[in-house]
Amino acid sequence: GELFGLEWRDIDLDEATLWVRRTLNEINGRFLTGPPKTKRGLRRIRLPKVAITALRQHQQLMQAAGSSERPGVFCDQTGGPLRRQNLLRRSFKPLLKQAKCPDIRFHDLRHTYATLALSSGVPLRVVSDTLGHCRSSVTIDTYAHVLPSQERTAADAMDAAFGDVA
Repeated sequence: GELFGLEWRDIDLDEATLWVRRTLNEINGRFLTGPPKTKRGLRRIRLPKVAITALRQHQQLMQAAGSSERPGVFCDQTGGPLRRQNLLRRSFKPLLKQAKCPDIRFHDLRHTYATLALSSGVPLRVVSDTLGHCRSSVTIDTYAHVLPSQERTAADAMDAAFGDVA
């Protein structure tokens, strides 16, 4: 819903930031815009260079197709909202197959981000804020399996701080 609600005015490519301000969901064939689920859902996300590059390419493709006046970042060929099932069937699943990736749910991309970020040492609070979780405990409860791998890092940090005392 957050991706479908994303508009170009929410993205600053030069500053590499994206603002999550709304969701767009289809209910009984009607598209409804609303706020994110929680207050923390309204957030700014710092984008990696790979995302900026992809968004610039996407923007250029939209301009070449004459779609530059459409506010939605992700829209159908007429500028209207994407239907979730069409996105999954026509784009997401074929891309997974082409890349020889396992057949995952679209929402699993959030889990992949969180797992990679936590495993790479990104602070829990940053991961939680990026995901829009209302509390860091939600992130911990969901991704606790990643944190044990950081126990060695924590012990090594203490050894480095106190030096060799043996």
